[in-house]
Amino acid sequence: MLRCCFLLWLALVVVGCSAGVEIRSERPADTHDRSEQYSGRLLAFVAGASITKICLAGDEIFAGCLDGRILRIDSRTGRVLAQIPAHTSGVIDIVRMDGLQFLTSGADGYLVLTDFAAGQVVSRYGLPAGEYGTALVRPLAEETRVLVGTKGGGLLLLALPGFSLLSASSHDAPVWGLVMTGRDTCLAVDGRGRVLQVSLGQALKVSGVLEAHRISIEAVAFQPAAGVFATVSRDSQC
Repeated sequence: MLRCCFLLWLALVVVGCSAGVEIRSERPADTHDRSEQYSGRLLAFVAGASITKICLAGDEIFAGCLDGRILRIDSRTGRVLAQIPAHTSGVIDIVRMDGLQFLTSGADGYLVLTDFAAGQVVSRYGLPAGEYGTALVRPLAEETRVLVGTKGGGLLLLALPGFSLLSASSHDAPVWGLVMTGRDTCLAVDGRGRVLQVSLGQALKVSGVLEAHRISIEAVAFQPAAGVFATVSRDSQC
């Protein structure tokens, strides 16, 4: 059972980057995944791009934009190295898959797998009308599975690159954040201020619910060494 500890979580959202954005982090390097190694200073100068979400991979930043593009940015110079038009509207979340492949969810209702090594979109998956993916998480670095939370309260476990549906679960509120806590366990936070413990076995199963906030939870993070997690909401509680 996880030891639950609610801490203040500061989320930085980069919007309308016409000048420079400086990102600092004290996080130690993870030797198992270079995409998680980001200490020191990262500078991005992206003219004319409204960035909604970023994913770090070594010395590069992969950024989703309000106009649906995915940018590949050199973090040392801020130069845009490549871009792929993935969505017709804003990018909501982005997660790194194998190599230079990235999965994004967009406000256009599509999940899109892009490959920057090939410079193209690999595959797309359309959600039902009026629905869109709100959060993405990859269970393990060596896997091709991805867990998707949706505005309508759905949890979808998909296999890439073909978006085969492995398992699904419905919920009564939007899922706004996902974070892995173990090999086959994760936390999901929803629009009613709750934290859900989810098992990713043969079938998705909600094994525990914690009433954490009075209103919607906007983000969640997990610290594996201490076994604690943090949530953020606008109800002024932590």
